[in-house]
Amino acid sequence: MNTAIATTNTASLSLVVDNTKELMSSLDIAENVLNYRHDNVKTKIEEIVSKGIFVQPEIQVVSFRDTLGRTRTREVYMLDERSSHILVAHIDPKRTAQLYDAWAYLRKENEELKQQVENPFANMSKLDWMRKAVELEEEKQQLIDLHVRKSVDAHSMTRLLGEKRGSMLVQKALNALKDAGYIERVYDDVTNKPKGYIANDNSLTFCRMNAHYQLEFTVDVLPVLIELGVLEEEQKETLRLPQPNNTLLIQNKAAQKIRESANTLTLVGFGI
Repeated sequence: MNTAIATTNTASLSLVVDNTKELMSSLDIAENVLNYRHDNVKTKIEEIVSKGIFVQPEIQVVSFRDTLGRTRTREVYMLDERSSHILVAHIDPKRTAQLYDAWAYLRKENEELKQQVENPFANMSKLDWMRKAVELEEEKQQLIDLHVRKSVDAHSMTRLLGEKRGSMLVQKALNALKDAGYIERVYDDVTNKPKGYIANDNSLTFCRMNAHYQLEFTVDVLPVLIELGVLEEEQKETLRLPQPNNTLLIQNKAAQKIRESANTLTLVGFGI
């Protein structure tokens, strides 16, 4: 008699560790343990929750690329070890051993990663420490300035360029930023229609994103648009830039006075 042995693709599994517990996503369980469709696994989770067998797991939104290379989003459930074993037992009890192996593998890998983290300051001299402290202070001030500027003086691309909605120049600017890898188009997972953009890490010095995938830009994006060939230097000089948000400006001026009246050590109290 031939016996088929199912294996777990541990290389593609990921473990999420928060302050209290380790979690595995329903997507990982579906694809790497059960070899089931993710939507069917989610339906089974909801069925188990409705019966009161375990509580509603938290939901996270993850980004992925579809077969056409487009960025899309998907909701996944985050399950602790107990809930994951209950789920697998309900769907395919023969896979519980694979789930056990997956958890063991992930814990081992997570522990190895912790041990690999080295202290970059271990062998620094006193002079090196002083230089590093000055460097960190300068970086902190730059971050404060950037935060204030983005909260007070960030605008839609349409408003920043002084254009009307649907402007060709605005579309050209957004497409150029997308092609250069600063931002990415996001598509609805159900309707397949565009629903906005996400800002990549390399755009965070001039761009911010809200929860509805809408982007706002500071004037720091203008040199980037010139570099990408969207604007000419002469065009930049003729732009009538929008005024900052006065309410936010007042709030941030108050915050700035608080910072100026405190010494460096007490800035930690403000989460800076």
